[in-house]
Amino acid sequence: MGKGVTVNFTGNSATGGNAGNGGAGGAATGGKAGDGTHGGSGGDVEGGSGGDAGQTGGDASGGGIVSSGTLTIDPRRGARRRSKHAKATDMITGNNATGGLAGAVGLPGNATPGTGGSPGGAAGQTTAGKPGAAGTAGSGTGGGLSRRRTSTIKNTSTTGNRASTSDNNVFNS
Repeated sequence: MGKGVTVNFTGNSATGGNAGNGGAGGAATGGKAGDGTHGGSGGDVEGGSGGDAGQTGGDASGGGIVSSGTLTIDPRRGARRRSKHAKATDMITGNNATGGLAGAVGLPGNATPGTGGSPGGAAGQTTAGKPGAAGTAGSGTGGGLSRRRTSTIKNTSTTGNRASTSDNNVFNS
C-alpha cells in the first residue's frame, strides 16, 4: 500500500460559460401616403421581434476537485503510529463552482408608421415587435469537490467553498 501525501486544494474555480444574447429585432418603416384631394393614410407597420436568448448558461461543478472515477484522499495512509504523518490533514477550502449567466433577450425592433398624405391623411398604425424569450443561468454545484460515491475521503477538511446553486463543499453524483 502506498503512503499518503498532504495536499491542500485552495483558491480554484470552475466557471460555466455564459449563454448567448438574443439578436435585436429588425426595424420597420411604413410607407408615406399619397397626396390628393384627401390625403391617404400612411402605411401600417410592425416592428421585428427580438431573438431568443441562449437556452441555458453552462454548468460548473467541482471548483477544487472533480472525480469521475475512483478517488482516494487519505493523507495518513501508511503512516507509522505517533509520527507527524499520522496527524496529517488535507484541506479543500476557498474554491468556487459558478454556473454561467443566462443570455440577454433580444429587444424588439423600432416601428415607424408611414406619414399621412396632404391634406388630412392619418399616420399609419404601429404594432410593436415582441422581445425574445429569456434563457436560464447554468448551475454551480460542489464548490470544493464533485465526486462519485466510489470516492474515499479521510482526514480531510472540506469547508469554506462556494457553489452558485447547491452543495457548497461536496456534491455527490
